[in-house]
Amino acid sequence: MHDIVKTIKFIVCALLIIVGLLIFNFYISFGYGSFAGFLAEYRNLPKEEKLESLRGDAIKQLTQAHTELGSVTGLTLYEKTYSDMCAKGEHGWKREDSFAYVCSYRLTYYYETNREYKELLLDLEKTVNNLGWTQSRTPRQPTISESIRQHPGEIYLAEFPFYNKEISANYPVENICLHSYCKRIYLAINGFYGDSGYWTTSNEEPDPFGFGIGILQEIYKNESNKSPEEIFNQITSSGQDAIMIAISKEYFRN
Repeated sequence: MHDIVKTIKFIVCALLIIVGLLIFNFYISFGYGSFAGFLAEYRNLPKEEKLESLRGDAIKQLTQAHTELGSVTGLTLYEKTYSDMCAKGEHGWKREDSFAYVCSYRLTYYYETNREYKELLLDLEKTVNNLGWTQSRTPRQPTISESIRQHPGEIYLAEFPFYNKEISANYPVENICLHSYCKRIYLAINGFYGDSGYWTTSNEEPDPFGFGIGILQEIYKNESNKSPEEIFNQITSSGQDAIMIAISKEYFRN
């Protein structure tokens, strides 16, 4: 009899544990998407002083990259714009981001040129390759050379590949790079990384992340508020051709 009671108690306890685990799993899945999402809700942004330091480092790295690419013969800098943003990840049954917080900075240079446009693009492609940039997307996008051959219309509307490049930098302990994003900088020519819209008809630059975020996710935004379309029209109205180079970097992700 005593053994039967012990067995019943064991079964009841086991059932209670199983039911408890099922309830907990439902709570986590519905409320946070996953256990990783649950943990992400308890991570925070670092203090503003630390973010400012990381932001400053990112700007230096992006400026250096622009300096290297701007050395191509025939490029004359016309305008600079920037976009700086931080967002909070969403974790729930509708959407689950892979981060708690992410901050990204994009620095965009607009150039005017009177050089033959296709030759300029081919020189730029050669420079990009020589500097160690690699194409980002798989399956592989057409190279600049291939895009020039395949595009039947205005070449500044051709879709060029996105590039990325790993850089060396020191990161604080709280900057948990779940992927390689904040160890790389990202390059787009005549477009914005992750965006498929035409830069020549865009009233404003898209978010600097390279992926979409919800309106309520934005927690910090600072940008130059200049229209790519207006800059393009200003350059071309003077009889020059326009080319845009946008380079971005995530300077915090946890």
